[in-house]
Amino acid sequence: MIKNKSILSLILVVCMIISQALILPVNASEVDLLITGTGVNKEVIITESDWSKYSMVEKIYSTNNSLSFHKIVKAKGYDLFELIGTDNLKNDIDYKVKFTCADGFEFTKTISELKNT
Repeated sequence: MIKNKSILSLILVVCMIISQALILPVNASEVDLLITGTGVNKEVIITESDWSKYSMVEKIYSTNNSLSFHKIVKAKGYDLFELIGTDNLKNDIDYKVKFTCADGFEFTKTISELKNT
């Protein structure tokens, strides 16, 4: 009886490992950017090889901080709405978007704020 339980346990462990391998087609360590949440129809997974599909853009912004220092900023990067996909964004609510950076810094903006920036 004990031998049957150990064989059954081994089979269950092997099945769990195989099922996890089938469920996660992209290894989390390979993901450069992950966009999820209630405001998108389908999560966006961007890996290192996917960046060539997107165009890098350069934009100039005018800023004014709380101490009334005015600054012109030149930024280069990828358009967030191109990354999300126009058909993938839900438009029924002005969703809040939370950004979490690799160093732990976080900030939140609404979709309308991001589109008007």
